[in-house]
Amino acid sequence: MINDSNLTKLKTGLLFLDFDQINKEPEYEAMGRQTKKHSVISKRYQYAQDLERSFIEAKLTSKLLLEVDNLINVDEKIFEPEEIISYYDGIFLEYIHQIKDKLFRLIWWIIQKDDVKNKIEEPDSINLGNFKSYKDILLVIGIKKYLEDWNQGLSSGIATALRKRTQHHHFISRLQLNEDFQKIRMSKSMLSSASIGYLSEYGKNKMKQIGEESYKKWRDDVINKQKNTLDQIESNLENVSKKLIEFYKFPIEPKKQAEIFNTYAEQQKKFDIENSTSLAKIDGAIKGLIDTFILHTKSFFKEQLVSIYLVGSVPRGEFVLGSSDINIVIITNSDAFDSFPSRMDPLIKVRFFSENSFLSENNKKWRFICWSDGLLIEGKQFKFKKDDFPKPGTFLTLLLNSNTIDELEELKHKVANLKSPSRKIMRFFCLEAVKLMLDFGFGVAMANKPFYSSSRKVKIEYVKKMFPSALRQTKTFEIIYKGATVNQKDYVFMLDTFLKNARKNYTKLSEVAQSAVEG
Repeated sequence: MINDSNLTKLKTGLLFLDFDQINKEPEYEAMGRQTKKHSVISKRYQYAQDLERSFIEAKLTSKLLLEVDNLINVDEKIFEPEEIISYYDGIFLEYIHQIKDKLFRLIWWIIQKDDVKNKIEEPDSINLGNFKSYKDILLVIGIKKYLEDWNQGLSSGIATALRKRTQHHHFISRLQLNEDFQKIRMSKSMLSSASIGYLSEYGKNKMKQIGEESYKKWRDDVINKQKNTLDQIESNLENVSKKLIEFYKFPIEPKKQAEIFNTYAEQQKKFDIENSTSLAKIDGAIKGLIDTFILHTKSFFKEQLVSIYLVGSVPRGEFVLGSSDINIVIITNSDAFDSFPSRMDPLIKVRFFSENSFLSENNKKWRFICWSDGLLIEGKQFKFKKDDFPKPGTFLTLLLNSNTIDELEELKHKVANLKSPSRKIMRFFCLEAVKLMLDFGFGVAMANKPFYSSSRKVKIEYVKKMFPSALRQTKTFEIIYKGATVNQKDYVFMLDTFLKNARKNYTKLSEVAQSAVEG
């Protein structure tokens, strides 16, 4: 079994730190957004990954150079082996500079504090001078001397390669000005069909000998220098990686990595939205009522009917008599029915949409409800995809509660204007309000710590868990949902109190969402 290099361990440790930070701020992942702290942690992993890639590709380039043996024809131009080797040598030098740059940037990001309020500005160019103010921490970590190995003024293989790269990249390249390379070119020129006829047999043999010996000497020299340079770099990277791992205690142990990943996997499960509806879960007595409703609906709309979805507690098998509604979504091929009243019956609540309206951006909420909590009971099955909707979090909360405050305001004014309403009437309005308020509370909880469920019971328990300071309010709403009723005066006060905080929460969520959209 091949042991991982220290560089690979460092990269993997930084990757799991990235996962660990995701675990700590799932509400930001739900919006596709990173905190400043997470951005710093991600940068570290990204540079470690890029550093490893650069080193591997430098070794690959050296290997490709080693295997050069034949000519290559490109657009009728013949490239001789020495030209191809020189080409790879130039690429190799570029990789040495790239490795230095990635290493320095990786170290620079690692020594930055990640709990910052302002965005960290990365240097446009980076060299040893960028670390002058970090001398003490580099000494404590134990990597200062290894950074100095990249000083271009030294005589090491790394320094020589960096100088050659500077010359090759910015000035007149000297890769083909080498004496042996020139002898190779001279030999081939003199042995060409245009010149060979002027040479004696001795001259021909001598030119061939010079070419072969110069090629072997030059090629071996290039290969040996690359090997020595790669060995020095590998030693440097291994030492730096080892010191960084030891100082920062990056998670490289399999047990710790497994713990982080298991937490990550569990968190990802909370982003999954499962439609738990089924025809088999519908109560028999209710099913008869629904079947009758479908029969009359088909008879009324005839060929204009597109689909009927049963949504909510009934197809989930969670219908509570006296608290739950039978919620139905009817989709037609005409917008003439969109304005039909939603209350066809005290027990049945229906939403009407034309197909065009249903598929519009304005009714994305209802498409989500049909996808996540709906059961097709008649007609066309619409093709919904998970990616069509936000993940559980702020964006989904805003989608599902876009009209909640307005609806509560409307309910409050209706009740305030009632004249001596009966208990039955107040019970109806109480149910309408507490369902909206419980759903809104769940939305705020979901935005703070992403999780989704369509179940009323699960939602209530989640709100209790997330907001223990508001436990009294949540329990009051739960009691009302299960059968209690408040009088007209208390109803108005209850909604006023709730709306005061709801507006603040909705505004804050909107600002967070806008900030995420703007990046």
